[in-house]
Amino acid sequence: MKTLTKEAYKQALVTARQVANSNLRDAGTLALLGYILGEFKNYKEEQQMYKEGLKLNDQDPLLHWYLAYSMSCELDDNKKARNGVKVNDFFKTYS
Repeated sequence: MKTLTKEAYKQALVTARQVANSNLRDAGTLALLGYILGEFKNYKEEQQMYKEGLKLNDQDPLLHWYLAYSMSCELDDNKKARNGVKVNDFFKTYS
């Protein structure tokens, strides 16, 4: 990731983590943290935030959408990084 992008999100990431670890932790806060982690391409942690948010509010359509989108981005990045990996092998990690 470009250094400028990391710098742009650096303070937002710190603040979002602080809020997510406070008594203000809710599905929206976890979604926000997930969005920021997605900008860092930290897919596993991003997806974990969405899953934790869904435990708090499983009816939030945006959390479902962003979880699926993150998985898609991870798959695409993995495909580009490791040409020849089968899609089935990727999805075994989500079983």
